[in-house]
Amino acid sequence: MNTSQKARRRPMVLFVVIFAVMDFLVPAMSVGSQSEAVGMFLLGLIAGQFALLSIWAVLGPQPVLVRWPLMLLTAMGLLLIVFLGAIPIGGVRTDAGAFLLPFCWLPLIFLAAQSPLWILRLLTGCRIVDATVDDRRPSNDLRQFDLRQMFVATTAIAVILAVGRLSFYFDSEQYRFGGAETHETQMWFELLIVCLSCAVWSALVTIPCLGAVFVVRNLAVGLIGVIVYVGIMTWPVATGLTLISNPGRGESFEAMFGFTTGLATVLLCSLHLLRAAGYRLLWVRRKSAAAD
Repeated sequence: MNTSQKARRRPMVLFVVIFAVMDFLVPAMSVGSQSEAVGMFLLGLIAGQFALLSIWAVLGPQPVLVRWPLMLLTAMGLLLIVFLGAIPIGGVRTDAGAFLLPFCWLPLIFLAAQSPLWILRLLTGCRIVDATVDDRRPSNDLRQFDLRQMFVATTAIAVILAVGRLSFYFDSEQYRFGGAETHETQMWFELLIVCLSCAVWSALVTIPCLGAVFVVRNLAVGLIGVIVYVGIMTWPVATGLTLISNPGRGESFEAMFGFTTGLATVLLCSLHLLRAAGYRLLWVRRKSAAAD
């Protein structure tokens, strides 16, 4: 590995180190915050980390069979650090069920958050590459999966669902006394809601931040665009929460604005550092334009 390759890998390593320190401190900072908006902002900082890992898992330059498991393991490591930071806080469950259940759900949630990005890649053939990579490869080669990749993807989804199913047995107290069938249905429903929420937030926030950094050439224009977009997009989300749970509209707006701001802050800072480190978003040319 030459020096330039090592230098280009340093941003991701730096991100993981910074994220680990942040995740250990966030639980205590969240409990100590007096404002719900501040607490949601801190939660958004964690969500932004997983959004960045999702982007790299889908669009990164390494082979998918390398980058996807690596990003999933990194996400699990960061989640573990969050739990370690939360253990000293009073009232936090530390039994095996509370500890293992999120790790069983994480692969499926991680995949759900990536679903809009996979659709984007399949439709456009885009990917994150080194700035020196030639972009004359036909897009059809990047938008299609071969049989081996389809088999691996099918197997991986089956394993992820099986792991998620095992999580129902870790929460032993509720599973035993709440009724197995009712409890399992409820847990599947809760997991489905979480997965759908992650997919929606990925489509509404992650993809626009990606475009603001790698598509918009002017840094100020991209930043202002994201700020305006977050403010406008937060209103319908807060209104929807008001209709569902009937909280105060102002409180819903503050909470959603804080969460989205935290998520966008991590994404914008991280993606700009990736761009400064020599990465770019490659929009593959059409086959007719790629011909010599």
